[in-house]
Amino acid sequence: MGATEAFTIEVSTLRTALKLSSTLIFLITMAVGLPAPAAAQMNVLYNFNGVSDGCNLGDQTLTQGRDGKLYGSTVTGNVYRRGTVFQIGTDGTYHLVHVMGGPTGGYLAWTGVILGTDGFLYGDTQYTTAPKPTGLGILYKVSSGGSFATLANLTGTQVGYPLSQLVETPSHFFYGTSAGGNSAAHAGAVFQLNSAGTVTILHSFDSLDGFMPGNEPLAVGPAGALYGTTLDFGEGTNASGTAYRLTQTGQFTLLYTFIVPVNTSANPQGLIAAEDGNFYGTTQGSIGLDGTVYRMTSAGVLTTLHTFTGGTDGNSPTWTLAPGADGRLYGVTQFGGANGTGVVFSVGTDGSFQVEYNFPNGAGEYAEAGLIQHTNGLFYGTMQGTNGCGSIYSLDFGFGPFVKTVLNAGKVGSQAEILGQGLTGTTSVTFNGVPATFTVVSDTYLTATVPSGATTGPIQITTPTGVLNSNKSFDVLP
Repeated sequence: MGATEAFTIEVSTLRTALKLSSTLIFLITMAVGLPAPAAAQMNVLYNFNGVSDGCNLGDQTLTQGRDGKLYGSTVTGNVYRRGTVFQIGTDGTYHLVHVMGGPTGGYLAWTGVILGTDGFLYGDTQYTTAPKPTGLGILYKVSSGGSFATLANLTGTQVGYPLSQLVETPSHFFYGTSAGGNSAAHAGAVFQLNSAGTVTILHSFDSLDGFMPGNEPLAVGPAGALYGTTLDFGEGTNASGTAYRLTQTGQFTLLYTFIVPVNTSANPQGLIAAEDGNFYGTTQGSIGLDGTVYRMTSAGVLTTLHTFTGGTDGNSPTWTLAPGADGRLYGVTQFGGANGTGVVFSVGTDGSFQVEYNFPNGAGEYAEAGLIQHTNGLFYGTMQGTNGCGSIYSLDFGFGPFVKTVLNAGKVGSQAEILGQGLTGTTSVTFNGVPATFTVVSDTYLTATVPSGATTGPIQITTPTGVLNSNKSFDVLP
């Protein structure tokens, strides 16, 4: 085994340890929907074979494309054994989009892809392959048809080993986190990517303000600031992660330090901005602790909403919560529940907690990552898979179809991109009741101009078969 390959395995092991326990981290240190019914239906759509289609789905949340299909990446597999970018139809049909690796490709695409406002899928890898794993990773874009372009080779000393799924803001910059950074502590960083492929570090962590950002995408607040968490450390005895705010110009504010075992547990798993103006997240837990769900204000005031017992409510919640069309936030646990194989749970902004589904034995081991609700109303997620290479499943809670935007904010006169289904023949699009001009591009995608007089609120689309509402309010920016 070569030194580079050994280092690859070491970094992969580090990532796994970060997800499992703060103790191991210390030792390693180097719209509007329908009410959900009581019974849900799960369907395994696709099992990866580990050869032609790839293997290991990493820490990603799947992404819905303009065509209504789901997109993601695998960490390994295929001809170069460096992974793939793939497409999955809601009927389970698999299509290979791109083979990672080769002289200019990337290796270890842990975090999947996101849909950009230009229609391309954007992602990152931890290594560059030429042909063996070298460098500190790449940032890339790829079309649904497989047209691939490397945007940045992260070969310098400042930024390296991207950790999180990227996020795009209305400024059309992309933001993400990495294990590299400018500080002597090498505790991770938050970076910005512009359209020219220039990567700029906005903040380097020094362990006192947190150690190693998580794998989850940064949350974008109503004013455009970025909110995120680190997996461990912080200032003070028994510190086990932090929450922070970062402006798009790099002004950093430490909002909260997680302390074991006060009112939280260890390893915060990312944040999501909710309709009530607050942020919600989970902590995974540590020895003797099974994790929590919490609410945090934009000023950093934290309230624990649920403490997992490791019993019927689950154990070790992971990854960012997903907004549901009913206004609740949905998450998964890796373990616990009625079958010991994890649960799907939901939490309301009022703090109410509910177990929605118990994963069955033999379905494919534990959940790999968080959920996404497709505009058809179903939730989709990934599991380890029956052969260890991963599987994709759907969960039907009885929600009806809705629409959602690629970006959830924009100024008057800007173009909003809207995803849905049955959009052909649309007769009306309104922003919080104000009519907008629009163009139907396909049955699953349309664009609309944010109209003069519009205010923050839901988008409503009238189609030949009925009215579709957005799952979140669209923020009209000043």
